[in-house]
Amino acid sequence: MTVHNMVQVEDSLVALASTDDQPAGLILRSDDGGLSWSQFETPLPEAIDGFDVNPALRPGPDLVLAGSWLVSFRSTSVVDEFGSVGQQAVAVSDDLGTTWQLADLPAPAGTEPFVWTAAEVDDRLILGGVVRASGDFAQAGYEEEAFNALIEAYDAALWVGSDPVSGFDRLAAPQFDGLPGAQLIGELIAFDGRLIAIGADSAFAAPPCCYLNPSTVAWDSRDGGASWSPTAGLPQPNPGYQGEAAMVIDGKLVLRTGTERVALAPGSSSWTIQPQPEEYWPDADQIALPDGSAASTWSEDAACDCSVAYAGRLEDNVLVARTALRFDDCQDESVRGWTKAYAPGLIGDRVGALASCDDHGVDVASLAYSLDGGTSWETTRLNRFAPEGSDLTIESFLFLPEDGVLVALLSVLSSSSEKGSLVSLRISSTA
Repeated sequence: MTVHNMVQVEDSLVALASTDDQPAGLILRSDDGGLSWSQFETPLPEAIDGFDVNPALRPGPDLVLAGSWLVSFRSTSVVDEFGSVGQQAVAVSDDLGTTWQLADLPAPAGTEPFVWTAAEVDDRLILGGVVRASGDFAQAGYEEEAFNALIEAYDAALWVGSDPVSGFDRLAAPQFDGLPGAQLIGELIAFDGRLIAIGADSAFAAPPCCYLNPSTVAWDSRDGGASWSPTAGLPQPNPGYQGEAAMVIDGKLVLRTGTERVALAPGSSSWTIQPQPEEYWPDADQIALPDGSAASTWSEDAACDCSVAYAGRLEDNVLVARTALRFDDCQDESVRGWTKAYAPGLIGDRVGALASCDDHGVDVASLAYSLDGGTSWETTRLNRFAPEGSDLTIESFLFLPEDGVLVALLSVLSSSSEKGSLVSLRISSTA
C-alpha cells in the first residue's frame, strides 16, 4: 500500500492511498487524530493510457486541500524522453472525502487539461494547472525541433466551480494564453486577500536539447483569478520548478526556489531574498520554538551515492548547533550510506522529526528528537510498532500543533503476513 498524501481538514485527517488491487486510490479518514480510520472509494479510473509529465514540470501531491475542499488526481505514469503527457482524471469532494465527483474540465479544441493545485476563494474552488496541446511529441524529432514543439505546448490554465456536481468553468486568463514559451501553474495560495499562483515559464530558458527547463515565476490576482499581474524579485535564472510548497512564516509567504528562499510581504508585489545562515542547507525545514529560536532538519547530498541527515538549532538566524543524525542499528550495504531527515515539529514541548536510513536496501523509519531545543539529537527506530520481524518505511505524516502530536502512516515491509498493510502512529511524547 502506498500513501500519496495526507491532509488535515476541519477536525479530520484524510489520506489518499493505493494498492495493487485498487490502483485508482482509496480514501482513508480519521476523525479522532489517527487512532481509528474509515475507508472510502474515489471514482478515479484505474488506468489511463498515455504519458506522464516531464520531470521538469512535475506536479505536487496527488491529494491537495483547498479550504474545505479535497482534490485528488490520477495521471498516467509513462514518461518518454520528450516529456509528453497523456491524460488525467480529477475528483473533488466537499464532505471530508465521503463522496466524490469527477471533474469535467473544459479546454480549447486540440488540448488536454491537467490540474496540479487548488485553492478556495469566496467559497469557490479554483483549480490550477495547464492545457497541453494534444499529440505525440516523440514524432517531432530531436534537438531543437523537439524543443520548439514542446515550448509552445503548455499554457497555464485555471478552472472555477461552486460545488462538485455543477461542474467547472475555465477562467479567462489572457496573461497566460498564447504567451511565448510554456507556462504552468503548480501552486495556488490564498494570501493577503489575494490569490498567488506559483509556477513555471520556459520563456527564460535556452534550448537544453529536447526537453523543457522552465524558470520559477509567480503571479497575483486581486479579483478571484479573473485577472493577473506578474510578481517581481524571483531569482533568475532558476530552472526546474518542482512544486515546492510555499509557507506563511511570520506573516510572509515564503518560497524555496531551489537555491534560495524568497518572501512576499503583505501588500507587496515583489519577492525579497531572505538571508540564510552560513553552513545552512538551502532546502532545510525548520520549526519556531517558544523561546524565539528555531530547530531545523535537512539532508545533504555528500556525493552521488551518499546522503547525510542533519538537524540543528538556530538563534537570531545563526546556526549555533549542527548534528549529523546517527542510526547505529542500520546495516547499510551501500558504499557511503543514505540517511534522510524530514520536516520537524513540536511533540509536546520537545522537537521531533521523522527520519530514515538505508538498512539492506530498505528505507527504515526512525524518530529523531531533541530534548534541548535542537542543540543535540538522538534517534530511535520505529520497528517496535511493526508486526514481529517487520520493518516500517515512511509514507506520509502530519504534525497537529494544537494537540502537540505527530501522526504518521508507515508501510509494513518485511512481514509476509502483514506485507502491504499500513501502520498508523500517533506520537505524543519523545520518551
